[in-house]
Amino acid sequence: MEYIVQGKLENIGPLKNELIGLGYKVDSNLFLKSGKIESIINELVPHLEQRGINVFDELYLEEYNTHGTMQSVYNKGKITRLEID
Repeated sequence: MEYIVQGKLENIGPLKNELIGLGYKVDSNLFLKSGKIESIINELVPHLEQRGINVFDELYLEEYNTHGTMQSVYNKGKITRLEID
């Protein structure tokens, strides 16, 4: 099953082009990409920390399945599973 991860960063401006280069769709302070939430976290965290962004406080992610059902949330450094396929 395919998953989509949608994220939010308040100050995405300086990262917009970098995220687009990594394959993310970016609109305002929201971004999204296909993949599992763990993979997205592993990909994003080094880029965000390199820019001085506090991932624990500033990164919020939601993972959805292809039916639009939210599966997981990443907030304050923790992944919470909401539903299992």
